[in-house]
Amino acid sequence: MTDRRQRPIEAIGCLMPVDASGRIVNACSGERPVGHWGQAVDELIVHAKAGLRGTLRSVYLRGSVARGLAVDQVSDIDLICVVSRAPPGLSPQWAIAVGADVRRRHPFCTDVGLRVVLLDWLMGSPRADRKSTRLN
Repeated sequence: MTDRRQRPIEAIGCLMPVDASGRIVNACSGERPVGHWGQAVDELIVHAKAGLRGTLRSVYLRGSVARGLAVDQVSDIDLICVVSRAPPGLSPQWAIAVGADVRRRHPFCTDVGLRVVLLDWLMGSPRADRKSTRLN
């Protein structure tokens, strides 16, 4: 019989603080992640640039990696890619394949959340098709 003891629960989560007007306070430092988490994020961005073929406008990293609180074998990478238009030939399988590749090369990362959104939708443009909130 194998020993199935679990790791103790770590106090790494938190509720997002809000300011006096009720807006969420950004807990991210603005610095790029460092070490092996930074390498994994950099690799994910290289995939995004190649796969989104000139439509990529910006990327946003969120979650524990962005806050510098990532825990090996627990944390995932959450990346939002903002594009100017739908990239030609973008398949929903693309993000799945990219995530699998990053997890294979960086096994300390438990998952990759890679979302692609249209800039028009993000900026609330009336031209934006609400069905295309997420392209993948």
